[in-house]
Amino acid sequence: MSRSAWTRRALYALAWLPMVPIAILNGALRQGSYGQHLAELTADQVSTATALVLLGVYMRAVIRRWPPRGVGEALAIGFLWLALTLAFEFLFG
Repeated sequence: MSRSAWTRRALYALAWLPMVPIAILNGALRQGSYGQHLAELTADQVSTATALVLLGVYMRAVIRRWPPRGVGEALAIGFLWLALTLAFEFLFG
């Protein structure tokens, strides 16, 4: 793998980091507002939907700013973000 490819992978790994505070913000939003007024299942569903929207907007901005160079790199980014998320959940979740 070339140095440029490693640099891009590092860039996408760093781009994953803001997803953590976005997820925390989503949880705080739930706890501080609608979570107190909705049934547990409904609050879970609303929280999932807001997380999808917030993270989707962020991911779209990242991909628009630094577009993948092809399908292979897009898949690599997805798997990298998946691995980072799973590692975070198992270590800190």
